[in-house]
Amino acid sequence: MAKILLGIALAALLATATLAFLAKGNAEKLQSVLATTKQDLATTKNTLARTKDELKTRTEELAAANVKIEEKDKEIANLKGQMDALNTKIAEAATAMEAKTVAMDTLQKEFDAYKLLKEKGTLPGQPEGESPIVTALKGDLTRAQAEVAESKALVDTLNANKKALEDKMLVLEQYKKRKETEQMRIGVSGRVLAINGGWNFAVISIGDKQGAAMNNTMLVVRDGTPIGKVRITTVEANTSIADILPGSLARGVTIQPGDKVIYEGRTPATGMAPAGPRAIAPGLLER
Repeated sequence: MAKILLGIALAALLATATLAFLAKGNAEKLQSVLATTKQDLATTKNTLARTKDELKTRTEELAAANVKIEEKDKEIANLKGQMDALNTKIAEAATAMEAKTVAMDTLQKEFDAYKLLKEKGTLPGQPEGESPIVTALKGDLTRAQAEVAESKALVDTLNANKKALEDKMLVLEQYKKRKETEQMRIGVSGRVLAINGGWNFAVISIGDKQGAAMNNTMLVVRDGTPIGKVRITTVEANTSIADILPGSLARGVTIQPGDKVIYEGRTPATGMAPAGPRAIAPGLLER
């Protein structure tokens, strides 16, 4: 009987020791998993903080671009006002020059006619020498010619000023157009239409018509929180194919159809040639 009880006690002791050993092993595994989870969580927080900062920077760049565009709009409006006033002056000067030219032509004809009569000696009662009428006409003609020359110089000056304004307006318009193009590209957004996990790419609803371009990097946002990035490799009219950048995703996070994509406003220099177009075989996409 004593041997039986001793055997039972030894078995119980052995079972207890085994359970303790297993419990210790499980505790160590749990501690290892907990440490890894904490590390993953810290990495995820760092990734989210970095992408949020980048999104904030892009937003600030967009606001600054809008301010610049508004400033150029005001400058262009001011130049247009100056141009309108200048056009009025040019029209008035041109009209005055035309009237003076007509008057000068009339005097020229009269002067030529009296000069011809004098040369033929058909001006009776006139003393020898130049006729007072011809002399007066010559003086009027000289003044008229001087006025026409002055009017022409004024018109030429006004036209030169107009050309300078046009050149300045052209520079401002080109600057504004460039900034508006950048703004459109920075502000453009769309959605992830489909994902292919095997090939690690996404199809997005932004194409050539929306300003997409090869190697543009898009920020992927879900519920207002940046979760990763994709880089465009193929551009179609209204859609694009973009590689998912694994290093931009936190551990365990995957891009899904419906996630929002926003153009960051800059293309990183990768030093790599753009990837060639990919053919999308039927059934290849995971929707």
